Amino acid sequence: MKKVIKALKELNFQRHGKYFSHPDCKYFIEFISPPVAIGDEPIQNFEYHQTPLGTIKMLTPTDSVKDRLASFYHWNDKQSLEQALAICREILKKINIREIKRWSAKENYPQKFEIFFKKLKTLK
Repeated sequence: MKKVIKALKELNFQRHGKYFSHPDCKYFIEFISPPVAIGDEPIQNFEYHQTPLGTIKMLTPTDSVKDRLASFYHWNDKQSLEQALAICREILKKINIREIKRWSAKENYPQKFEIFFKKLKTLK
C-alpha cells in the first residue's frame, strides 16, 4: 500500500482516509480490504476492464446499485438512493432488478427496496 500511496501522490491524488481524489476527476479511488462485500454478502463476480495501463477490477452494474442502496438502507442516505437511480438511468439493461430485490430482502430492507423500485419505474 505504501507504493500505491506514493504513486498516487506523484499523480497529484489527495488522500482522504481510505479514499483518494484528484482535482481533475469526478471519480474517487477506494481500496477495500478483502473480502469485498455489500452488506452481509461477499461479492462473487466482478467486471474486468482493460486499459493501456493494465486491468481494472470493478463491481458489476448490479452490485454497484446494491452498494449505493446499502448506504440508503443502513444510513438513510438519500444521495446514495439518487446515485443508485442514476446508475440505472445510464445502464438499466445491465441491471438485474430481481437480484437487487432478493439481496434487499436478505438485508431486511424490503420496504426501502419498494421506495427504490417506485422511483425506478418513473425513469422508464
